[in-house]
Order: sequence, then C-alpha cells, then structure tokens
Amino acid sequence: MKENYLRRARRGMRLMTAKKGKGWVDSFDLDTFDVTKPWDCVVGQNYGGQSGNYLDGMEDLFGRGLHYFDLAMDYGFELPRTASAADWARLQTVWVNLIKQARQP
Repeated sequence: MKENYLRRARRGMRLMTAKKGKGWVDSFDLDTFDVTKPWDCVVGQNYGGQSGNYLDGMEDLFGRGLHYFDLAMDYGFELPRTASAADWARLQTVWVNLIKQARQP
C-alpha cells in the first residue's frame, strides 16, 4: 500500500476540493493536523473539528448509509486497522506535502 499513499491522497484532495471548494487548503491548519485523529484529520478539520463531525463529513463525501471505512482508505483519509505507526507517519507526510504544494501560487 505504501506506493498508493500519494495516489490516494491526491484523489482525496480532488474530492475535498469538489465538496468544499479550493479555499479548504488555505484554511487547513497544518499545525494541528493529525491524520490519526478524527477531529484533526483532513475530514475532521473540514467538517468542524470534532469527532462527530468526522461522520458528518463522511456522509457528505460519500453519501448516507455507506460503509465509509473502505472508501476513506481509497481517498487517503484512512489506513487499515493493522497499519503501523510508520504507515500513518508516511500518510501524514504525504498530506502535508500535498497541502503545501496546493498553497503555492
């Protein structure tokens, strides 16, 4: 899965931009960003910063009544439950780099 982090996160960026507009990248707080926490991850920050809003965000992104976990992995928002701390750190780095790149003029 390591080689898929960038591809998946790019897909997640496109989806988030389609749903939230281009401005989400500029208002995203990289200082508090933590891909492992529902309130500080990409989805959590864009949907209110609380864990309950993570689920609201998943419904907005993927629709109601769906099993979000597999879809969230396809978009770089989640990793399998068996992922190591190193895997999460790689995904975090990918997201940080993509957001920084998107902020450049």
